[in-house]
Amino acid sequence: MRFSTFLLLAACGAAACTGGATAQELGVPEAVSGGTVDWNGFYAGLGAEFKDVTGPGGGKDQIVYGTLYAGANFTERGWLFGAEAFGSTYRDLGGFPSSIEIGAEARVGLLVSEAMALYLSAGAAYDFQYAWSAIAGGGVEAMIAPGISIDVEYQHGWDLDAPYTSNQLLSSALFHF
Repeated sequence: MRFSTFLLLAACGAAACTGGATAQELGVPEAVSGGTVDWNGFYAGLGAEFKDVTGPGGGKDQIVYGTLYAGANFTERGWLFGAEAFGSTYRDLGGFPSSIEIGAEARVGLLVSEAMALYLSAGAAYDFQYAWSAIAGGGVEAMIAPGISIDVEYQHGWDLDAPYTSNQLLSSALFHF
């Protein structure tokens, strides 16, 4: 089983196990708006990404990104909802030209504690060198200090204009205000 398939099945299985229950019904404390942890509102941050691209005939390519993020979250009864925009510049390790990528994604997640969220995401990205792609994945985000969180996310991408797919690991530091 491919690693990306495993991660997707694991995320879907974890979501299905809740049976539609809210975090409060599962005994998980909700985030306290205005308390020690507040997920609501805007955020911005920066991150690094590693992408493994598979092309026609099984050809592989690796790409390293530097990314800026901006987004907004709101919580409702233990659930986290958000939208995020990003802009990246990257260095292709396989010798192809470097480029810029922009995109946006929506996410929905469960606050598993006051300071940690598990989420699924979906969106689209546009690479100025290549094409449009659809992206879907999931991750975990943790508040490590008041107004500061770290995030690790896996994304799978489907190139909409060419027969390429990608597996991507992202990590970021986000500042909430």
